Amino acid sequence: MFTVEPEVMKQFSFVPKGVTNPEELKSSARFLRHAKNLIATVSNAVDNLDDMEDLSKTLNNLGRRHKKYKTKTEYFPIVGRSLTHAISTATGDAFTPETAAAFSQFFAMITFYTNEGLMEEA
Repeated sequence: MFTVEPEVMKQFSFVPKGVTNPEELKSSARFLRHAKNLIATVSNAVDNLDDMEDLSKTLNNLGRRHKKYKTKTEYFPIVGRSLTHAISTATGDAFTPETAAAFSQFFAMITFYTNEGLMEEA
């Protein structure tokens, strides 16, 4: 994500103070933990697409938890673009326009339900 849009690094609490080069994050335990959690969340969402009621609650809870980090809704498109870039790079020609469209819809759903939780009044 920070390779694509390095200027947003300062917005994330898991980025060590003074780090401005995305390559430096590869040695940060907090960053690596967050990256693993993000991938686990996406994987969980894929695994639970057949139970939207449970998935929406899980994502709402994720949004509520992110309030304490002062997460902003405008961060989600950055994350989406970064994930799309990472997946397309990893899968090469298998990442077709149809795959890109499907992932875009999938991530829009994640964003929608997470933002619902993020925007809820306490």
